[in-house]
Formats: sequence, structure tokens, C-alpha cells
Amino acid sequence: METEPRASTATAHVLDALVHVIARDGLEAASIDGLAAELDVTVAELTTHFPSKDELLQAAMDHIIAGFRRRFEAMEAATPSVRDRFEQMCMALACVTDDGREAAIVWLWFAAKSTSNDAFAKNYQGAWKRLEERLEKVVAEIYPELHAGSESALLLATLDGIALARASEPPRMPPNRAAYLVENVLRRLDDRSLGAERYND
Repeated sequence: METEPRASTATAHVLDALVHVIARDGLEAASIDGLAAELDVTVAELTTHFPSKDELLQAAMDHIIAGFRRRFEAMEAATPSVRDRFEQMCMALACVTDDGREAAIVWLWFAAKSTSNDAFAKNYQGAWKRLEERLEKVVAEIYPELHAGSESALLLATLDGIALARASEPPRMPPNRAAYLVENVLRRLDDRSLGAERYND
């Protein structure tokens, strides 16, 4: 993903609170007035940084994207194996953990908003394009015998579906089932790679 400027501590605190409000109460609850009450600050304090609700929501989307980017960078620094990093990245994108579920819920609300707001849609689509490009580079590195573009598009669609189920159907998609599905998807990718190697030989 492209590098987004890291929010100041105070701004990050506001955006963390906003993400929590959206996950708990939905997008309609994400008003400047409601957030001011949640944080026990004045509306004037918030509008200094976010003059409108749309700007506040755009900032929240950027905040979540930047959070994913930082997680990926931390994985790269802490995990020597490219394959292990790839699996961790896929688990994060599928929002397997309970703390990741909050991000999945908010991202689902953002997806809905992008269908009716052109500026929001442009930001949302740009984020997914950059993410798919990142996945494509990793897939090309691990599986050079496969078509990285097609595989990364299929993989991202699958992970997105799991994250959607984590957000909307937690009883049907608990963390252990989500993790199993991600592992299964990656195992099939390994199998296709092995099959392609044998065919090419």
C-alpha cells in the first residue's frame, strides 16, 4: 500500500474512538456530535481537525488502511520467512481474530458507503487496488510458476469474503473456522504451484 502519514497521537485517539463507534452502532451513529459526546470533548475541538462528517469518515478509512500497513511492515520486520509472512498477512486480511473483527465491521460499512459516494468510492477502490498489487508481488515471489495477477485477485476476493462473514455472521464464522479456511486456501495455492512445476518439468 502507499504510505499514509501517521496520525498524531491525539488524532489517532479520535479515529480509534470513531472506529469503535462505527463497529458498535453503525455508520449513521458516526456523527461529529456523537463522537464529541463519546470522547467528552466539544464539537468545536473536533471540527478544527474534521470540518465535516465525510472528512471524518475519510480520515477513519485512511486510519484503518494505515493500521493494516503498519501490521504488514511489522510482520516483515519480525518474520524472516516470506511464506510465513504471507500467511500472517492473509490471516490479518481475513480479520480472523476477534480484535480484527472490529476492523471488518467498519470496512463493511465503508464498502456500503462507497456505493453512493464517489469521493469515498475512489479512496476505497484505491486502497483495494494497492492491496491487490502488494499481494501480487508476494504471490509472484513465492509462486513464480503461477499467474500472480489472477491468483492475487482470487485470493483477495476469498479473504474479503471471510472477513465479511466474520463481520456479519460471527456464530457461523468464528475465529477457528476462519483460520481453517485461510489455511485451506493457501494449501490449495501450494498444490496448484506444485502441479504447475510438475507440468512445466
